[in-house]
Amino acid sequence: MKNALKLFKLIFVIIIYIHCLACLWYVIVTIHEEWRPPLSYVDPDSDFYTSSLANQYFITLYHAVLLLTGNDILPRGTF
Repeated sequence: MKNALKLFKLIFVIIIYIHCLACLWYVIVTIHEEWRPPLSYVDPDSDFYTSSLANQYFITLYHAVLLLTGNDILPRGTF
């Protein structure tokens, strides 16, 4: 039981960390509104900034997980 609680605590802390990183990524991205998610280059009609808040959150959450795992996220602007 003690190990299960430690595992639950670890998972909870990782989820909170990813959430905070996603929120920080969203704030940084919306300052100048120049960043476009890589999938927006596939479908140029989609706009990250006019989509729903849930869609924006899941996109930034996805990129927060990529940042956490050390994958490349290339810059799309000068900021």
